[in-house]
Amino acid sequence: MGLTEFHQDWEGLGVHWWQFALLGAGGGALVEILAIFKWLAVWQSARRTSTGKVKGSPPKLRSYLDVPVHAWMAVFRTVLGAGSAVLFGAGGGINGPYVAVALGFAAPSMLAQLGTIPQVAAAIRGAPDGSVQRLAPTGPSASDRLDERRSPRADTEVSHER
Repeated sequence: MGLTEFHQDWEGLGVHWWQFALLGAGGGALVEILAIFKWLAVWQSARRTSTGKVKGSPPKLRSYLDVPVHAWMAVFRTVLGAGSAVLFGAGGGINGPYVAVALGFAAPSMLAQLGTIPQVAAAIRGAPDGSVQRLAPTGPSASDRLDERRSPRADTEVSHER
C-alpha cells in the first residue's frame, strides 16, 4: 500500500490520522484533568470545617496536588491516548471522532489491563522460547491456605489429656 492509498483510506473514514491523534490525545489528557479535579475537591474539603467555614490555618495546595507527577502523567496519558487512537484508526477499528476521544480516555486503563494477561506480559518480557512464565509467586494458593486453616492436621493437633 503506497502513501497515496494510505491517505485515501483515512479520508474514507472521514477522519485523518492526525485528527485521530489529536482526539485520542485529548481523551488521554482528560483522564489526568479528572485526576487533578479529584485532588482539588479533596483539598477544598480539607480547607473547611464541618460547618463549612474556612479553617484558621487551611492546608496548602502542594500537600494535595503533586504538580510534577501530574505533569508527567498528563504527558504519558496524552501519548498513550494519541497512539491508541491512531493504531485503532489505522486498522479500521474506530471510525469517528467520538470513538477516538473515548479510546484515548480508556487507553491507559486498557493498556494496564492488557499487561496483566500472562501471555501479553510474557511477550513484553520477551520469553525466548515463547512460553508463558508464571507471574504469581509460587506456593500454596489463597484457597489452599484457607483449607489448611479449616481442617486440623494430625501433626498440629493439641492433646487435651492431663
